[in-house]
Amino acid sequence: MKTIITRFLMCCILFAVSFVTSFAADKLILIGDAAPDGWALNNSVAMLNQGNDVWKVTVQLKADEGFKFLTDTDFGSFQYRAGDSDVMLSDGVAATLYDSGENANDNKFKVSEAANYDVVCDLINKTVTVTKSAYQEHALRYAALWMVGGATPGGWSIGDGVQLNQHEDNPLVYSATTWLTTGEFKLATNKYADFGQSMFQRDAADATKMVLGGDDNKWNITEPATYDVEVNVADMTISLKKHYDGFKADCMLILGDAVKSGWDMSNSVAMLEGEPGVWTATVYLAADQGFKFYAENDIFNGFQYRAAGEENVTLAEGAATSLVSSEVNRNDSKFQVAEAGNYVITCDLNAGTITVKKADYQDNEIVYAALWLVGDATENGWDLGQPVVLAQDASNPMVYTATADLKEGELQVVVNKFTNYNSDVYVSDATDATKAIRVNKDSEKNNWKITEAGKYDVKLNVLDNTMSIIKNVPSAISSVNANGEQALVEYYTLEGMRVNQPVKGIYIMRQGNKVVKVSNK
Repeated sequence: MKTIITRFLMCCILFAVSFVTSFAADKLILIGDAAPDGWALNNSVAMLNQGNDVWKVTVQLKADEGFKFLTDTDFGSFQYRAGDSDVMLSDGVAATLYDSGENANDNKFKVSEAANYDVVCDLINKTVTVTKSAYQEHALRYAALWMVGGATPGGWSIGDGVQLNQHEDNPLVYSATTWLTTGEFKLATNKYADFGQSMFQRDAADATKMVLGGDDNKWNITEPATYDVEVNVADMTISLKKHYDGFKADCMLILGDAVKSGWDMSNSVAMLEGEPGVWTATVYLAADQGFKFYAENDIFNGFQYRAAGEENVTLAEGAATSLVSSEVNRNDSKFQVAEAGNYVITCDLNAGTITVKKADYQDNEIVYAALWLVGDATENGWDLGQPVVLAQDASNPMVYTATADLKEGELQVVVNKFTNYNSDVYVSDATDATKAIRVNKDSEKNNWKITEAGKYDVKLNVLDNTMSIIKNVPSAISSVNANGEQALVEYYTLEGMRVNQPVKGIYIMRQGNKVVKVSNK
């Protein structure tokens, strides 16, 4: 019996030790006489998780006053504090954190000089570090603010509030870009506390002003939209502006299960703009799979164009169908086609329509609407804003071509010019420069090299992964055709392959209807 009890006690002890060493905080607050609101739990200082259980806040601390850290707004919660005695922290020097499970002494940390400090708690390594902030102009109190209310995505749940982050250049200014629907909101100062905390609310006399505490006056949103929200706690002002007022799409990216690149934003299908506001792409679409369009390189919050209504829409070939923005329809409705194939997709943003038509070419599945040539061998170097467009060949859209002025240097082919070098690229096979290989952004890249400046015809075939970079030399003109026009001279090898610039050897020369064998010495 004694053995059983001993084993039971040992298991309990091991469980307790395991709990203490494996405890991962989902919230952390700074509290104490050194804090702006002392020991008030609801107005304690909320810290922000930086990842890997490292928490941070920039806040003013009073000199020679104590503070510690709680994992909830409850004095009985798991805590982090000093060890056997109070600890005076030195600027930039890490000190040991002791948790309440290993040390029962309620000792605190202090600073010797009142100032704004960057306070960092590393809960894995059990350290706390305070460093004087670069900003000392005004006292800082909040790591962030949180929008709560019926107008916000999280409703009246403070824990799900929209976080407004401090500006780096002015930590008294907090901002966020968020969708707001019709309804009310106010601003919480601690996402871990309840509604007993002091909150920023609308000034009853001026909706651009705010007050801390007081009457429960809220801001009211009357028009649903994505808003830029900015709060200045120094002059107690708030600004709400529609984020997409006057928005013009600078790109149109196709994403979805219907396209070969799926939901991979980096390698998404980039459409081409012809007339202003009219975007096209000829690519493969799988049957009965959804797709939509992004006008920003942001898969989570980017401006989108999608189907109207609450359900996916199957497009009829050749029929213009309503195309609406994510500001108009918050339902994530997509388009689809009934039959798999290569389609010419046209989005007319001026008319608000999408049209799909089966392409003439159906031999192979088309992945890209275009590709882009970049590198210091091109006129605009590595600038993705001005690359050389490799357009689909009209007769074979698996081939992408361009004629470009190139100089000595290197070049590669980018899959998507709108995703900041995060897309895959085509580069030269290390053993054969006529072969192309597709690699991701982190791979070692063997770029093609141009050794002589000039005008070049560039051709990439993504079906057989071949690359051709040939100097573009105008054919000689030395005869006149039946209409009185000068006929172009064309050269072919004895095997029938056309060449742009004959070198030493024997060739077939054709000029109009005249075909002769010539020797180039």
